[in-house]
Amino acid sequence: MKLTSVLCLFATGAIAAALPKPARGIRAPVDKDDTYGLNFDKRADSDETYGLNFDKRADSDETYGLNFDKRAEKDEAYGLNFDKRAESDDTYGLNFDKRADNDDTYGLNFDKRADSDDTYGLNFDKRADSDDTYGLNFDKRADKDETYGLNFNKRADEDETYGLNFDKRADKDETYGLNFD
Repeated sequence: MKLTSVLCLFATGAIAAALPKPARGIRAPVDKDDTYGLNFDKRADSDETYGLNFDKRADSDETYGLNFDKRAEKDEAYGLNFDKRAESDDTYGLNFDKRADNDDTYGLNFDKRADSDDTYGLNFDKRADSDDTYGLNFDKRADKDETYGLNFNKRADEDETYGLNFDKRADKDETYGLNFD
């Protein structure tokens, strides 16, 4: 029985040696890439990735968090991003369908297309340029506007507003309080 066992082990070893060696890990066509986490279908070059990435094709991209379908170039993303195509964009938070350029975003943004825009808070459908926004904004299209508070349908230019505003279209207006039309 012992000789039979030894022969079986020898035969098993010979068969195993003859078989092709299995690939170790997931082979990805990545060049110069430091990856920390789990990556699927990663084709980025010179890319440092920290977290979980699916279908990532960005170049020179530092990503911290969870990214799905990320094609941005030279983009630092901190948080959760879905369908992010912005360039040279620092993003902190949760972004859905973000296409802004040179945009610092802090918070939750839906359908944000503003350029050179610092946003702090929650924004829905924000298309303002060079706009500092602190608070909650819905349908905000003002240019060079500093807003502190809650604004609905605000179209003023060069306007500093402190409070709650509904449908405000004044130019060069400083408002402190509650405004309706």
